Amino acid sequence: DHIPRAIKGPMTVSQMLDSKVELDNKQKLCDVLELNEVLTREVGQLSGGELQRFAIAMTCIQRADVYVSRPLHILIHLKLAL
Repeated sequence: DHIPRAIKGPMTVSQMLDSKVELDNKQKLCDVLELNEVLTREVGQLSGGELQRFAIAMTCIQRADVYVSRPLHILIHLKLAL
């Protein structure tokens, strides 16, 4: 719920992912998390489930030594798949 309010200005899902990309895994993340259909939508237009998947993609598209999240098992599974 708080993610759309934290984004300044109208940005699409694709623009947001591109602004944080540190790894060459955007397409694979979008495939695995089923985000390809929402790439052109503004983040504020996403449903709750789409927003959760977008948040996971935003986390996994960046370099990190540790991921901390309530659905940590999802991130671990996704990181292993990549």
